[in-house]
Amino acid sequence: MNENIEKYVERLAGDFEFFCAELWECVDLPDLARHQRQMARWLQDGPRRRGIRAFRGASKTWVTLAYCAWRLFKNPNERVLLVSKSEKHSKDSLFMVRRWIGQVPFLQHLVPDRRDGQRDSATKFDVAPADNDRVPSFPAASITGQITGTRGSVIISDDVETGINTLTFENRERLREQVKEFDNILIPGGDIIFLGTPWHLESLYDKLADSGYTFQSWPARYPGGNWPELKDLCPDLQDDLDEGNAVPGDTVWPERFTDSELLEREASEGRSTFGMQYQMLTSLGDGLQYPLKLSDFIVHPVNRDKAPLTIAWGQTNDRGGTTRLDEIVSLGFGKDGFYAPIMYSENWGEYTTTRMWVDPSGAGADSTGFCICSYVNGYLWCHTVGGLEGGYSSSTLEALATLARDYRVREIACEDNWGQGMFLN
Repeated sequence: MNENIEKYVERLAGDFEFFCAELWECVDLPDLARHQRQMARWLQDGPRRRGIRAFRGASKTWVTLAYCAWRLFKNPNERVLLVSKSEKHSKDSLFMVRRWIGQVPFLQHLVPDRRDGQRDSATKFDVAPADNDRVPSFPAASITGQITGTRGSVIISDDVETGINTLTFENRERLREQVKEFDNILIPGGDIIFLGTPWHLESLYDKLADSGYTFQSWPARYPGGNWPELKDLCPDLQDDLDEGNAVPGDTVWPERFTDSELLEREASEGRSTFGMQYQMLTSLGDGLQYPLKLSDFIVHPVNRDKAPLTIAWGQTNDRGGTTRLDEIVSLGFGKDGFYAPIMYSENWGEYTTTRMWVDPSGAGADSTGFCICSYVNGYLWCHTVGGLEGGYSSSTLEALATLARDYRVREIACEDNWGQGMFLN
């Protein structure tokens, strides 16, 4: 009996895929899915700087939390640092691992010994066999929190890229600077593991791949056909395609994400968002596909009745400084942004004409869009652009009429796809 137990423990310590499967059974989770087993092998055997990109709902976090427990099971003196997108997310993840340690038979020897002064809180805990150290066995923090001063032999970055911290170029740059701190707090010889789902066409994970990290990706559907191929596709999935065991478009996890379920999500999310968050596609950020840039505009105060007869675009003024207007938030790609002119004429002239364009909304939730521009000497000057709720309501029509009067609009044009032009009648 003792020999069987010893072999069982040796297999748990030597095979993370087996460890994860046994853990799943102990906590009454469904059997490991095939792609989860693939993730487990990658977590165990991948290079020191590695990552997982996987579709939303792929359970990448759960598998990686099991990996954290496995590292502590193998070596109680590991220092596993978990960094998540928020404090709540990090606490929830730490709670899950701590709960496993308390209820799974082969992990219970790791339960913190509070009587001996070991830490056991919502943000950190020690494991019983660990040596005394100022750094807990398993601390958890948010990417916006304070991680400087801690140390880790295993650093897990769990879904730190979000829709909010990738909204602007400045936010994306800040996130990249935050994750650079991982190298400073990594114990020499340790591992840094990123897992996440892209939230922007200029994803952090693409930048990391360019700087030496190795990723494997698990899309919701096998790529090819309507979905472009992935250079970092999990090799097992690529083998399925090469050997004819799957065709492009097949669902990777049919037990949970059926074809109809994915079609509904694609319709709900939109093709570009679905492509990012379910197919791991960020190539649409190619500047050639977006020829019009924010930097193509010239940002300058606009007078109601007249404007400079000439104005010059440029990103560097006559003193060698930038004309970039950092006070205006940029939602463009990369370093795209808004710029002031490098010069404009002292001679001003009255506008040749001022026009309004209206795109009426239907009966749904869309807004009625409008734009007012003036023309003089080959330049278009945009006075205002915006949207109004209410469709054909009196308040919307009155607001548009007031704008036209205030800006001395001479001509109004409307999109006629709603009501065959009745908006103008």
